[in-house]
Order: sequence, then C-alpha cells, then structure tokens
Amino acid sequence: MDMALVLLKRIFIMFAFMAIGCILYKRKLVSDQGTKTMGNVLLYIVVPAVIIKSFNIPSSPDITSKMLISFAAGGACMALSMIIAWLVFRKNPMENFSAAFFNSGFLGVPLVAYVLGEDSVIYVVALVFLIGFLQWTYGVYIITKDKKNIAPKKIIFNPSLIGLVLGLIVYFMPFDLPALITTGINDMAAMNAPLAMLILGAYFAQTDVKKFFTDKQAYLVCLIRLVITPLATLALLSVLPRSLNSIRLAVLINVITPVGSNAPIFGQLFDKDYVSSTRYVSLSTILCIISMPLVILLANLLWVK
Repeated sequence: MDMALVLLKRIFIMFAFMAIGCILYKRKLVSDQGTKTMGNVLLYIVVPAVIIKSFNIPSSPDITSKMLISFAAGGACMALSMIIAWLVFRKNPMENFSAAFFNSGFLGVPLVAYVLGEDSVIYVVALVFLIGFLQWTYGVYIITKDKKNIAPKKIIFNPSLIGLVLGLIVYFMPFDLPALITTGINDMAAMNAPLAMLILGAYFAQTDVKKFFTDKQAYLVCLIRLVITPLATLALLSVLPRSLNSIRLAVLINVITPVGSNAPIFGQLFDKDYVSSTRYVSLSTILCIISMPLVILLANLLWVK
C-alpha cells in the first residue's frame, strides 16, 4: 500500500508539471522551437548530471561487485524489452521506441529509493546509463532508419557515455568532490523530472484529446510496456539467487515503469510523430497505477519466502 501511495504521489506531481507545460504552450509562452531547445538541454546536460550524481558515493569492493551484477541484469532486461518491442512494432518506429524504453528517471529511481533505501539506487545506475546510451544508438536508428546517425564519433561523444565516464571517475577518486561542485551537480540533476514533464505538457497541448482514450495503438503499446515485458522480465530475473533479491527487485521496479518521457523528445528531435508518443507516455502513466503494484505483488509472492 505504501508503494502505491508513493506511486500516486509521483504521478500527481508528474501531471502537475505537465499541466503547467500545457498552459505555457497554449498561451504561446513556449514555442515548438522552445521545446526542442529544452529537449536538447535535458538530453545533453541534465541526463549526464543524473548519472554522475548516482556515482557520487564512497566506493567499496562490495558496492562495485553489486554494480557489475546489476549492470549485467539491467542489460539483459533492456535487451529483452527491446526484443519484445521490436517483434510487435518493428514497422512502427515511435511505437517501437516507446514500448522498448521505460521511465526509470522519474518513477523508477525514486521508487527504488523508497522501497529499498537510498543505498539501493546504485543498483539502477546501470539502467539509467543503458537507457540513455541505447536511446542515442539503437533508438535513434529505429526512429531514423539511418546508420549515419549512430556513427562511431556520435557514440563516443554520446551524452550518456560521457556521463558514465565522468561518473566512474568520481566514484573511484580517492577523495570527495568539493561541496560546491556536488551541489551544482545535484541541482542540475534535480531538473530532470520537472524539465521533462514541462516539455511533455507542451507536447500534450498539441494532441487531440478525443484520441487520448480511443487510440487502439496506444493501448497496445501500454499492454507491451506494462504487462508483457514486465512479466517476461520477472521470469528472467527469477534465475538470480535469492541473495540478490535487492538487485533484482530494483531492476524490476524500473522495468515496470511506463513509457519514458524521452520518447516524444527524441521524436521531435528527429522530426517524427512525437505527438502520438505523448499519448503513449500519458496513458501508460495512468494505467501503471494498476499494473505496477500488481507486478510487485507477484514478485513478492515468487521471490520472498
């Protein structure tokens, strides 16, 4: 019940920010070019800051070992999610992207911190990085169908990869970052959710409200994102031993979150149909109020003695 209340609180905040973004766009205080610029700030600056912040903790052999395990588990679950999305939506780029990538940053990480404790957030750093990296590589390719957009130079200078490298440097440094720098990184990372939701609200202002609850494709995306992929992930993570229960639960909590808010942002960035993906984000966020607690309940029945 506590987790459900936290989830409801996060979703309420999400839609509050979306409402503000919607009003700003309707009143022409934010333009299409403005949302695209904010999207660039989010993808190139704020997301790397989120990754660096997650690594700004004291290092230890035990934490490093668990990070590697969570990286492998998160990678396997990401691969599973992308495969399922591709099998269903390989001819529909934005649906494929939306079903494959989940909302780890806004819902997954805070829920992990609440359910498992702040120390467990390090288990999902790999997912935050993987989502960003794969969105900029595999995700860009399925949207544009052009391999030139994932050239080696673009991979090397990928903002998520840069964030990972800087984060690892911070993690393994024999001294702590100065408080001024830490505060700056934390403040920048805190912009992640509000900025993403304001952009999403501006996108939502452009969608046809009548289609919101009648779009059959949106329900199919939600079925894959909230039911099929989570159940497949639950089965996959069940191969891990009970001693790693915190890791598999942290990864699962992230995988069962709704469509990531970056879906329409990437759509607009590459001049695709970002308005429809806004419906996928919004509808899946509403429906996850039901799906997420049920999947976690099933996981507890299977994994907890």
